[in-house]
Amino acid sequence: MQDTILKYIKVLGNYSFEELEFNEVDALILSLIPYVDLSDIKFKQSVAIKDVLNLTKKKFNLKRKDSFLDNTRNMLNILATKDRYKDLLLENYVKINNKQEQFGAITIRLDKHTIFVAFEGTEDNLVGWEEDFRMSHMYPIPAQKSAGIYLQEQAKLNNFHIYIGGHSKGGNLSMAAGLKANFLTRLRIKRIYNFDGPGFLDNQLKSRNFAKISKKICTYIPEESVVGVLLNNPTKTKVIKSYAKRTLAHDAFTWQCFGSIFCEGVLSDYSYNVQRKVRQIMSNYTNDDKKLFVDTFFKILYNSGYTEKSELNKVSFIKAKNIIKEMHKLSKEEKNILFDILKIFLKDDKHE
Repeated sequence: MQDTILKYIKVLGNYSFEELEFNEVDALILSLIPYVDLSDIKFKQSVAIKDVLNLTKKKFNLKRKDSFLDNTRNMLNILATKDRYKDLLLENYVKINNKQEQFGAITIRLDKHTIFVAFEGTEDNLVGWEEDFRMSHMYPIPAQKSAGIYLQEQAKLNNFHIYIGGHSKGGNLSMAAGLKANFLTRLRIKRIYNFDGPGFLDNQLKSRNFAKISKKICTYIPEESVVGVLLNNPTKTKVIKSYAKRTLAHDAFTWQCFGSIFCEGVLSDYSYNVQRKVRQIMSNYTNDDKKLFVDTFFKILYNSGYTEKSELNKVSFIKAKNIIKEMHKLSKEEKNILFDILKIFLKDDKHE
């Protein structure tokens, strides 16, 4: 078995938090839990991880098309059998999925006075992906607003120690929640874990609120990061070795760890090029330009019949025909901004 978080759970999962201190690998594990759909559980009270399986048994048996989601459910299966995790309590699960927002969060109680607030990353639906794009010109997006509200609701006075974490967009939401935290909540935040999540616009980075929490943020990205190098992540970043390449390295189940520590790597040329291209767009185009690009790009996708990001990987004659039809409907301004920005990403770096 490769040295990933699944091996960590299987090998060290029976050590208590007194025997093996809560660490960065634990933080990633808990940050992935919101990806599991727990909407059929009535969270009127806390539910132990060991009891989750029985309550979601039918859903867990369904084979998903996404290996990452399969691994996440498999991970929760294993957690339920391990002394370190099985008695941790899940609380206040929230799931929002509508035309404007994709948001998920859950609170994991580590002990009587310690909680881990975990935010879900981007799902396969286009709404969540569209929100990610809107971060290029808009703050806060709906999910960032929800994250701030959710954290404040969990920050009850008896929760002396608060950890926050998320993977992908969930990492950004973790930081956004910290940005909105009031004085009393901010005092109790011990650490904010951003696992390959995009950063912020300059206005947020220069704000007083960001300065107040920046030292508590820990950012982790794989060697071939795409998402984590978007926008600006000025806090100290740890690059992690991954068994995967390119966009597949975003999958946290490919990240290498040695016991309770992630194996450090070096950011690849590929990742640097993605970062450079994004910065070129951010500096060369106004917020109105970026908004027009996002509006145009997703209008084409929605009107062509796409609802999920994974559908873009499939060749469909009907949808391809619909895209061509939608392109003809665009105004000259919409066509110009769409092709200008797409050209930056389609440019072959080998010939620069």
